[in-house]
Amino acid sequence: MSAIDWYERRDELEQGQIFRTVDGSVVILDHRVEGDGTKWTVGCWASHTHCFVFEEDTVEPGDLEARLPDDFAKQSQASIKP
Repeated sequence: MSAIDWYERRDELEQGQIFRTVDGSVVILDHRVEGDGTKWTVGCWASHTHCFVFEEDTVEPGDLEARLPDDFAKQSQASIKP
């Protein structure tokens, strides 16, 4: 099975989708960058707090490697051992 080229499928991207990027980060799409047709502002997963952090980071669709489940955060929080 070949990887999805998210740049080619950039019109399918929507706010709230979660992806692993080519550098191994996990991001959630927040909103498109104003004035740019492809770039997205994202929240980045912080494994030490188990939540997304929004600091105006951006990604290009070509940076997206794999779509993760919509309940990624819930699954990650459930895996925390007390």
